[in-house]
Amino acid sequence: FLVSDTYFLLTSSMRGLVTSDEESVISEELFLDSADIFDDGEESLIAGQSYHAQQLLRALDSKITNKARALRAQKTSQKTDGNNKLKRVQEDMEHELENLKKERRLLEMHIARTQKWIDNIGQWKAYVYDASIVTEDDRKVPQFVVLVSLSSEDQASPDQVSSSSEGWAISRSLEDFHILHEKLAPISKWAQKREIPSCHKLFKSMDDAFIQKSWAMLNEYLSMVMKDEKMVHSEALYAFLSPTPEFVYQ
Repeated sequence: FLVSDTYFLLTSSMRGLVTSDEESVISEELFLDSADIFDDGEESLIAGQSYHAQQLLRALDSKITNKARALRAQKTSQKTDGNNKLKRVQEDMEHELENLKKERRLLEMHIARTQKWIDNIGQWKAYVYDASIVTEDDRKVPQFVVLVSLSSEDQASPDQVSSSSEGWAISRSLEDFHILHEKLAPISKWAQKREIPSCHKLFKSMDDAFIQKSWAMLNEYLSMVMKDEKMVHSEALYAFLSPTPEFVYQ
């Protein structure tokens, strides 16, 4: 996933709204062109991520431009004074445009984060910082807060990680860990022999003892995964650790 240093600095600093209603399409120089996608190994994965992000940005830019034009035409051609129906239509269009701009900012942040992940691949740490049991649809679900960080300081807090711009925090369920394990197990033999905590296999009930034991087992598992030279290049692992997995091409 290759982007220029200039773009990385730009996206890292961007936090405000898109400055124009009609955001121009991102320059193709910022991404690998589809013809440049490699055929082997890590470079192929990186190029695939780049091309996927390029297509997403183009699609969002097109939607933003079209929505902004439609909104401007609506404001120019029709007065909303005293017409509540037209006013609601205009407000809905403004809301949709704002949501598109927010999605674009998230994608830009994802691009910058992915670039940083690749630049420092093999140096990242991931560990469970907190664990709890939440209720979803009348059933108990183990939930784990995972910190992903470049920090050399062990067990940094979420605030420390976020403020350092060297990492992020995510929330994952036990089911998410099981799905990740299914994808990673074929990569290394040691993973095929490991078990992810299961309430049915290890414990009869989901209580504090289960949470504490699961916490320790998952931390050990993540530690081994992050040290595995093959697994750290897995898109499944990055999607699991990313705050925006919806943008990760798999």
